[in-house]
Amino acid sequence: MAHLSDVTPSKARTYLLDVGERVFWTFSQTFLGLLVVSGWFDVANVADVSILQSAAVGGAAAVLSLLKGMAASFVGRSDSAALLPKSLDHQ
Repeated sequence: MAHLSDVTPSKARTYLLDVGERVFWTFSQTFLGLLVVSGWFDVANVADVSILQSAAVGGAAAVLSLLKGMAASFVGRSDSAALLPKSLDHQ
């Protein structure tokens, strides 16, 4: 986090919830988007490898989202995973 002296349990909780939500939705949107585009939503394809590939791509996107959120705490507010600079973030 940007300033360890500024980190309170409340800010740490806010930051973890923010990052967690971003990671969850990044994975979900990537995974479901790939399933929709690949035409997976057919009961006969449940055991198809494409679902595992979609999950892997979704997982990779989620890891990138996590890394970006961690890096963002050094740029903006310490309780946010946004890359918005402190000077523009008026919360």
